[in-house]
Amino acid sequence: MYLGLDILEAILFGGRDGVGHLAHIGGAVGGLFLCLILRAKRDDEFTSDAKATLSETKDLRILSRMELAQLHRVNPGDTAVLLNWMHKSINDPGGPKPECREAFFKGLPKMLAEQEIGPIATCIAALNHPIGTIKSGLLMDCATRLERANDNLSAMRMYESILKDPQAAQGDLEAAMFRGGMISEAVYQNFDSAKVAYSEIVRRWPMSPFADQAKVRLKYVESRLTPAQTP
Repeated sequence: MYLGLDILEAILFGGRDGVGHLAHIGGAVGGLFLCLILRAKRDDEFTSDAKATLSETKDLRILSRMELAQLHRVNPGDTAVLLNWMHKSINDPGGPKPECREAFFKGLPKMLAEQEIGPIATCIAALNHPIGTIKSGLLMDCATRLERANDNLSAMRMYESILKDPQAAQGDLEAAMFRGGMISEAVYQNFDSAKVAYSEIVRRWPMSPFADQAKVRLKYVESRLTPAQTP
C-alpha cells in the first residue's frame, strides 16, 4: 500500500513535495531482491523426513540408501553421511550408483582425516575400482593406518594395489614394497615373499632410503630359510 502511494506521489509531485519517493521505491525493490538472494533454502519433504529420522535415532545406519543420498546432496561435506551412503549402496543388490562412487572418491581425502579406517577400507575393497582410481598416496595412508590397527591382510591388499599402479609415485612404490616385505616376514613368517620384496628394492632402487634396511632384512630372512630353500 505504502509503496503504491510512493509511486503515485512520485508521479504527481515529481519531487516538489520534498519527499524522496523514488528513494523509498528503490529501497523497497533493493530489499526485495536482497531477501530473494539470501532466503534460506527449504528442504523438500523427503529430506525433512530423513533429517527427522536421524534426529530421533542419532544413527545414520538406520537411514535408507536414498535418504543418505539426499542428505549428502544437501550437505556434501559430511563424510559420515557419505561413508554410510557408500556402505549402504555396496550392500544394495544394484551396487553403488555412479553418483555415489564419484562422491566417495572425491571425498576420500577428507574422509580419511575424519573417519575410522576400517569402514573406509571395507568400502574401498568392495568397490573393485580400476587401478589408479585412488592416488597412491591415499592408499599408503590407508595401508599404514590399517597396519596400526593390526589389519595386516587389508594393508597388504592396499600395498599390492600401489605396486600394480603404473602411475604410483616412486616413494610410495618403495614404501609399499618394503612394508609388504615386513608384513610377510614378521606377521606371516613367509620368508620367501619377504626375500623377493627386499631383493626387488635393492635391485630397482639402490639409492632408496629403504635400500639399506632392505639389505639388513634380506640377510635375516635368508638366514631363516633352510638350505633347501636357499638357491
